[in-house]
Amino acid sequence: MKQFVRSAALSLILASIYFTACPEGGTEIIDNADALVNTVWAGETPRDGDWLTISFLPEEKVIWSFTIDNTTNEWEYTFNTVNTGTITTGIPWNPAPNGFTVNGDILTVTNYGNHAGAPRDFRRVRHTDVTPVTPVPFTPGDLAADLSGSVWAGNTPRDGDWLTITFNPDGKVIWSFTYDNSTNEWNYTWDGTGGSIDTAIPWNPAPEGFTINGDTLTIANYGGHGGASRAFQRYR
Repeated sequence: MKQFVRSAALSLILASIYFTACPEGGTEIIDNADALVNTVWAGETPRDGDWLTISFLPEEKVIWSFTIDNTTNEWEYTFNTVNTGTITTGIPWNPAPNGFTVNGDILTVTNYGNHAGAPRDFRRVRHTDVTPVTPVPFTPGDLAADLSGSVWAGNTPRDGDWLTITFNPDGKVIWSFTYDNSTNEWNYTWDGTGGSIDTAIPWNPAPEGFTINGDTLTIANYGGHGGASRAFQRYR
């Protein structure tokens, strides 16, 4: 009888471990800083027309890329088992965002700092295994005739990289990369069926134009970082 009781107790413990370790439906649990690595989150900021991409990198680094002024910041972060994090921005942004929380596919900056107080929500667009979130967590509106205001994004051929492409009203297109925290501001043309990008000297060979089919932007030849076509999903 004692042996039976011990076996039953052991079975209950193992079952508890199993069901704790395997969340229902394969839900991705984020409960520490390492578990945020490679995730990407995005959304609008309080500044009119702005779009922010938040990318978590190894060694507790986080990249914030803004489209409105083509700027990026590389900051440090912490994250713990109660889904709460802090961001160390240093001098560049004062007052700084007052930490963040994660609840499923929503990252909330608890106080957005000097661009506007109050919390601000951003949606997950990439998982830790670098697969994009499907279905797309945003519902884009009508596409402007000149593409202005639209945002497109996706993985690039570089390991762990995420590219955000934003078309601005001034005929400029912003490409923001998480791989090396770099951005490019280039000229573009669009005639309703096809487009070209004038990268000038910084990227040679350059991407060979692009087409749009629904909510997918396809670059015919991705240029020096990898030939062949590359597709990016529309988020705004």
